[in-house]
Amino acid sequence: YRRVIDQNPADLSNYTNLATVYQNKENYEGTVETLEKGLVAFPDESVLLLKLGETHYNKREYAKAVIPYEKYLTHGDSIPNVLKNLGISYFFEKREKEGLYLLEKYLLINPDDPIAGLYIGLCYKALKQLNESIEYLNFAAKIAIPYYLSDIYHHLGNTYGLNRDFKKSIIALQKAYELDTTRCNALFEIA
Repeated sequence: YRRVIDQNPADLSNYTNLATVYQNKENYEGTVETLEKGLVAFPDESVLLLKLGETHYNKREYAKAVIPYEKYLTHGDSIPNVLKNLGISYFFEKREKEGLYLLEKYLLINPDDPIAGLYIGLCYKALKQLNESIEYLNFAAKIAIPYYLSDIYHHLGNTYGLNRDFKKSIIALQKAYELDTTRCNALFEIA
């Protein structure tokens, strides 16, 4: 594919195919390099922007994921997962208000997603809107699958503590520890 791209840089599928090969080999750098090279040949191509945003997001390179996701959305494409992933990326980049906007929009489309509820709660927590944070963290805890529950209850306990509601904080932190006994910091916070 690298040779084919050098000989025929005007074929979009060669870039996406080579990027997929790199992804299958878990070669992050090769994937990114191929997609960025494709964007030089095809500026603002939504397929490449989406794939680049997802590649960065999956590697937890949130700052790098923001740019291709934003460009993707400016072209009118609004796949729900892009709203969610960009909202989460905004949260990690301390852009909580922008994250809230996208995550709440996403939650209207997928109202049963505990991860969106968790990050909405975390955005509100970062913005010191503790009652809203508690509401969304409780929502996420009620619909979450067990894998995430410990994290959600831990954040809920912390938020109750910040809101000076220590009785509810202790209950939530105990639940976090009950769900994941390796979470020793919950014991410290309870004490």
